[in-house]
Amino acid sequence: METTARGWNVLERENAILWREYTFGGGVATTFVFRGAGDGLIGRFEPLEALAPLLGERATAIDPPGHKVGNAIATVRGSHGSYWYSSDLFANIPKLPSNIVLRLLMSITHKAPGYRLFRPAVWLQVKDKKLVRDWIDDVMTKAAPTTVVPAHGPPITGTDVPEKTKALAAEI
Repeated sequence: METTARGWNVLERENAILWREYTFGGGVATTFVFRGAGDGLIGRFEPLEALAPLLGERATAIDPPGHKVGNAIATVRGSHGSYWYSSDLFANIPKLPSNIVLRLLMSITHKAPGYRLFRPAVWLQVKDKKLVRDWIDDVMTKAAPTTVVPAHGPPITGTDVPEKTKALAAEI
Protein backbone atom coordinates (compact mmCIF):
# COMPACT_ATOMS: atom_id res chain seq x y z
CA MET A 1 0.00 0.00 0.00
CA GLU A 2 1.30 3.43 -0.92
CA THR A 3 1.91 5.96 1.86
CA THR A 4 2.25 9.69 1.16
CA ALA A 5 5.12 11.80 2.46
CA ARG A 6 2.71 13.18 5.11
CA GLY A 7 1.73 9.72 6.37
CA TRP A 8 -1.60 9.11 4.60
CA ASN A 9 -2.20 5.54 3.39
CA VAL A 10 -3.58 5.49 -0.16
CA LEU A 11 -6.39 3.06 -0.97
CA GLU A 12 -7.06 4.71 -4.37
CA ARG A 13 -4.99 7.63 -5.64
CA GLU A 14 -7.26 8.49 -8.60
CA ASN A 15 -10.29 8.94 -6.30
CA ALA A 16 -8.30 10.31 -3.35
CA ILE A 17 -9.50 7.57 -0.97
CA LEU A 18 -7.11 7.61 1.99
CA TRP A 19 -6.84 6.64 5.64
CA ARG A 20 -4.48 7.50 8.46
CA GLU A 21 -3.93 6.35 12.02
CA TYR A 22 -3.50 8.86 14.81
CA THR A 23 -2.99 8.56 18.55
CA PHE A 24 -4.88 10.12 21.43
CA GLY A 25 -4.00 9.47 25.04
CA GLY A 26 -3.14 5.78 25.08
CA GLY A 27 -5.34 4.87 22.12
CA VAL A 28 -5.10 4.73 18.37
CA ALA A 29 -7.82 5.77 15.92
CA THR A 30 -8.24 5.88 12.16
CA THR A 31 -9.56 8.71 9.99
CA PHE A 32 -10.92 8.25 6.47
CA VAL A 33 -11.10 10.82 3.66
CA PHE A 34 -12.14 10.78 0.01
CA ARG A 35 -12.76 13.11 -2.92
CA GLY A 36 -16.36 14.32 -3.06
CA ALA A 37 -18.32 16.53 -5.44
CA GLY A 38 -16.30 19.25 -7.16
CA ASP A 39 -13.07 17.52 -6.09
CA GLY A 40 -13.60 18.62 -2.47
CA LEU A 41 -11.97 16.43 0.15
CA ILE A 42 -14.55 14.89 2.53
CA GLY A 43 -13.40 14.16 6.08
CA ARG A 44 -14.79 16.99 8.27
CA PHE A 45 -17.30 17.27 11.13
CA GLU A 46 -20.59 18.64 9.81
CA PRO A 47 -24.23 17.73 10.32
CA LEU A 48 -24.98 14.97 7.81
CA GLU A 49 -27.61 17.14 6.13
CA ALA A 50 -24.96 19.81 5.42
CA LEU A 51 -22.52 17.19 4.17
CA ALA A 52 -24.92 15.52 1.71
CA PRO A 53 -24.51 18.02 -1.20
CA LEU A 54 -20.72 17.78 -0.91
CA LEU A 55 -20.51 14.00 -1.23
CA GLY A 56 -21.20 13.56 -4.93
CA GLU A 57 -22.85 10.56 -6.55
CA ARG A 58 -20.26 7.99 -5.41
CA ALA A 59 -20.63 8.46 -1.66
CA THR A 60 -23.07 8.39 1.23
CA ALA A 61 -22.85 9.42 4.87
CA ILE A 62 -25.68 8.20 7.04
CA ASP A 63 -26.67 8.00 10.67
CA PRO A 64 -27.39 4.28 11.02
CA PRO A 65 -30.54 3.17 12.85
CA GLY A 66 -30.64 1.72 16.34
CA HIS A 67 -28.15 4.01 18.07
CA LYS A 68 -28.54 6.06 21.28
CA VAL A 69 -26.26 8.79 19.97
CA GLY A 70 -25.53 10.16 16.53
CA ASN A 71 -23.15 8.10 14.50
CA ALA A 72 -21.92 8.29 10.93
CA ILE A 73 -21.19 5.53 8.48
CA ALA A 74 -19.62 6.63 5.20
CA THR A 75 -19.47 4.70 1.94
CA VAL A 76 -17.67 5.59 -1.25
CA ARG A 77 -17.46 3.73 -4.55
CA GLY A 78 -14.04 3.70 -6.12
CA SER A 79 -12.57 2.10 -9.22
CA HIS A 80 -11.25 -0.83 -7.13
CA GLY A 81 -14.45 -1.49 -5.19
CA SER A 82 -16.62 -0.05 -2.46
CA TYR A 83 -15.23 1.36 0.80
CA TRP A 84 -17.16 1.49 4.07
CA TYR A 85 -16.01 3.60 7.05
CA SER A 86 -17.58 1.84 10.01
CA SER A 87 -17.09 4.45 12.73
CA ASP A 88 -16.59 2.91 16.19
CA LEU A 89 -18.64 -0.26 15.66
CA PHE A 90 -15.70 -2.33 14.39
CA ALA A 91 -11.95 -2.23 15.03
CA ASN A 92 -8.89 -3.91 13.54
CA ILE A 93 -6.14 -3.75 16.13
CA PRO A 94 -3.22 -5.83 14.74
CA LYS A 95 -1.64 -6.57 18.13
CA LEU A 96 -2.32 -6.01 21.79
CA PRO A 97 -0.73 -2.82 23.16
CA SER A 98 2.22 -2.98 25.53
CA ASN A 99 0.43 -0.78 28.12
CA ILE A 100 -0.84 -3.33 30.66
CA VAL A 101 -4.11 -1.49 31.38
CA LEU A 102 -5.02 -1.15 27.68
CA ARG A 103 -3.83 -4.69 27.03
CA LEU A 104 -6.09 -6.04 29.77
CA LEU A 105 -9.06 -3.93 28.61
CA MET A 106 -8.68 -5.10 25.00
CA SER A 107 -8.32 -8.73 26.12
CA ILE A 108 -11.40 -8.60 28.36
CA THR A 109 -13.55 -6.93 25.69
CA HIS A 110 -12.20 -9.17 22.90
CA LYS A 111 -11.27 -6.03 20.97
CA ALA A 112 -7.86 -7.21 19.79
CA PRO A 113 -5.98 -8.58 18.03
CA GLY A 114 -7.61 -8.60 14.60
CA TYR A 115 -10.86 -7.45 13.01
CA ARG A 116 -13.38 -7.37 15.86
CA LEU A 117 -16.59 -5.89 17.14
CA PHE A 118 -15.75 -2.88 19.33
CA ARG A 119 -17.82 -3.90 22.35
CA PRO A 120 -17.49 -0.62 24.31
CA ALA A 121 -19.10 1.20 21.36
CA VAL A 122 -21.96 -1.28 21.43
CA TRP A 123 -22.41 -0.79 25.19
CA LEU A 124 -22.28 3.00 24.96
CA GLN A 125 -23.85 3.74 21.58
CA VAL A 126 -26.31 1.02 20.57
CA LYS A 127 -29.94 1.26 21.71
CA ASP A 128 -31.60 -1.45 19.58
CA LYS A 129 -29.17 -4.32 18.96
CA LYS A 130 -31.50 -6.26 16.66
CA LEU A 131 -32.11 -3.20 14.49
CA VAL A 132 -28.36 -2.58 14.17
CA ARG A 133 -27.66 -6.26 13.38
CA ASP A 134 -30.42 -6.35 10.75
CA TRP A 135 -29.26 -3.07 9.21
CA ILE A 136 -25.64 -4.27 8.92
CA ASP A 137 -26.77 -7.59 7.45
CA ASP A 138 -28.87 -5.71 4.87
CA VAL A 139 -26.01 -3.34 3.95
CA MET A 140 -23.53 -6.21 3.63
CA THR A 141 -25.99 -8.08 1.39
CA LYS A 142 -27.17 -5.23 -0.86
CA ALA A 143 -24.08 -3.05 -1.09
CA ALA A 144 -21.24 -5.30 -0.01
CA PRO A 145 -17.98 -3.37 0.41
CA THR A 146 -14.65 -4.72 -0.73
CA THR A 147 -12.93 -2.76 2.05
CA VAL A 148 -13.99 -1.78 5.58
CA VAL A 149 -12.06 1.09 7.16
CA PRO A 150 -12.65 0.79 10.93
CA ALA A 151 -12.29 3.75 13.27
CA HIS A 152 -9.46 1.89 15.01
CA GLY A 153 -6.84 0.07 12.96
CA PRO A 154 -5.99 -0.52 9.32
CA PRO A 155 -8.57 -1.39 6.63
CA ILE A 156 -9.85 -4.92 6.04
CA THR A 157 -9.87 -5.90 2.36
CA GLY A 158 -11.02 -8.99 0.52
CA THR A 159 -13.94 -10.84 -0.97
CA ASP A 160 -14.86 -12.20 2.48
CA VAL A 161 -15.24 -8.75 4.09
CA PRO A 162 -19.08 -8.83 4.00
CA GLU A 163 -19.20 -12.29 5.60
CA LYS A 164 -16.68 -11.35 8.29
CA THR A 165 -18.60 -8.16 9.05
CA LYS A 166 -21.95 -10.00 9.20
CA ALA A 167 -20.42 -12.52 11.63
CA LEU A 168 -19.16 -9.72 13.86
CA ALA A 169 -22.53 -7.95 13.70
CA ALA A 170 -24.21 -11.16 14.86
CA GLU A 171 -22.30 -10.68 18.16
CA ILE A 172 -23.99 -7.32 18.84
